[in-house]
Amino acid sequence: MALPLYKDKFVQLSENNIALSMYYFPTGTCKIIPLQKLRAVYYKKQQCMKDLIRTKDWGMSFSNVWWACDLRRHIHGPSNEKYNVVLDTGSAIKKGFSVENIETFIETLRPLTYAIFRDDIPQTLFRKLCKAESQTTLSPTEVATNDQDVGHRNS
Repeated sequence: MALPLYKDKFVQLSENNIALSMYYFPTGTCKIIPLQKLRAVYYKKQQCMKDLIRTKDWGMSFSNVWWACDLRRHIHGPSNEKYNVVLDTGSAIKKGFSVENIETFIETLRPLTYAIFRDDIPQTLFRKLCKAESQTTLSPTEVATNDQDVGHRNS
């Protein structure tokens, strides 16, 4: 890999690639992602309890994100400044990892890619399923309206 433009213990960014440290389980080898494959970059400040369902210390979470190893992702104090970052390359599985200095990381990455940047991380599969189900069920107002219509037809 070329000289790093950004580097911390979780990720290394060069002109052409991003290397995610400790990506593959159980070997702990890194994952190299060519920058031209990036479609979207999601990022969100780590929040211990709020992130429990959306992220994982290492491996697949309840979404289609495989998380590189950060065993302290859910164990940190209030002074934590780390961010969770998810890369979408168009494959079924997105790649998640931690970043220690998000401002420098984003500032360095943005001019190297045409990817869109979003200040959030993808939803969990559970949340997507609940949202899809709620769109196919009737609201209480619709149920009441339908009940009135049925009653009206019978009289």
